[in-house]
Amino acid sequence: MTSDIRRATANADDLPYRYREDAIDLQIGEYSVDETEPSEPETDDTTLPLFRYQPWDRAELSLSLSISDRDLDHVCEGDTPYDAKLIVVVESKSTHLRYEVVVEDEPLAAGTYEKTIDLESHLFRDTVTLTPRIVTSDSVSSGLPFAPKGGMRIAGGDVWKIQVDEPEQSGTGYPFRYRDFSDGDYPEGAVHLLKSNPREPAVLVNTLNQPIVDILETKTFYSFDSYLKNVIKAELGTSTWIQLVVHTATTIAESDEPQYEWQEGLIEEIGPYLYEGSSYDEVVENLGEAVSEPDELRSFIRELNIAVQLYLDQASQLNDFISDFRP
Repeated sequence: MTSDIRRATANADDLPYRYREDAIDLQIGEYSVDETEPSEPETDDTTLPLFRYQPWDRAELSLSLSISDRDLDHVCEGDTPYDAKLIVVVESKSTHLRYEVVVEDEPLAAGTYEKTIDLESHLFRDTVTLTPRIVTSDSVSSGLPFAPKGGMRIAGGDVWKIQVDEPEQSGTGYPFRYRDFSDGDYPEGAVHLLKSNPREPAVLVNTLNQPIVDILETKTFYSFDSYLKNVIKAELGTSTWIQLVVHTATTIAESDEPQYEWQEGLIEEIGPYLYEGSSYDEVVENLGEAVSEPDELRSFIRELNIAVQLYLDQASQLNDFISDFRP
């Protein structure tokens, strides 16, 4: 993830004038694709997977942006309404496209604003970001501690990611989702967690670890970053696969069979490494038995750790990285 994609916090502490992080609450209330009936985003984070509708031509997003009196008073000089405007920056790194959509022009007051924007699929690739900002208007001529001239950003908010193309897999066969772990729901010191949704697993990566996120978002090939990316993906994948297999085994122990398509796919993928020569049904039976008895569980965890390392080819990732970049 590049610095432009992260929340508007990167340089807030370094700015010489007042700037408020997370001042704008940006939400996508509903969306429609190619004039279909509007739908609400299904994900519990700021990601909209439009790639599920491929092929599509045009998507319409209904945005809602809220700002408070307190935040505006902090960053704007004078009385309300203020010499500022509310915008959304639409950016596609892959197609080098970036433009601004004005949600509310000057003068700006606190409140909730609605805006509908259109995205045409042929203009974008990979991921499109929607970044909310408040910027000073051209008529501004303030003195510090306020922004001293027009066109300066004075507030930001959470960024929405619109996935035009299916994201690269995480090394676990499941996509990365980026999340700020400082919101209180997750431990800030963690690198990643498995999203606790049994129907749609995803790897949540903590955006507080910016260098790690930058490497995972790299698009280069045959470089230090690309090799390190493979190492990180294998590292994250090992613990995540172990959790996924244990979840699947527990489901089988409770229900005698897997309950979701991803669990069936997981059994087909990891089965040959965990129970060599066993059929699909035999792997299912073995998984259910492995978590049912303490003695079985002890040996199962050991064998599972080895099987996942072999499946992800973790040794080759580490050895190749060291061989190519060791001084």
